[in-house]
Amino acid sequence: MTLLEKLSLSYTNFRSQHFEKKYLFIESDDWGMVRMPSKETKDKLIKKGYKIEQCAFNSYDSVETDHDVEMLLETLTSVKDNEGKTGIIYCQ
Repeated sequence: MTLLEKLSLSYTNFRSQHFEKKYLFIESDDWGMVRMPSKETKDKLIKKGYKIEQCAFNSYDSVETDHDVEMLLETLTSVKDNEGKTGIIYCQ
């Protein structure tokens, strides 16, 4: 990366919106997208000769389970800010 590119990125970050409080944003753009619905499906495709293991999305993508959501909520409620408020999920 050239000096000019680094300066350009720094300028962009400097101009971006600033918040008085600290926030953690987690963005997802493929909610509901299912590439590999189950391990059984993955195994069947491999057995038929499809080279799905070459794509990381096929190897690691799955629908969230109840346990996944429970763990996310447990994590959000385990951390509190200086006012005692826990994290929230905000959907727009």
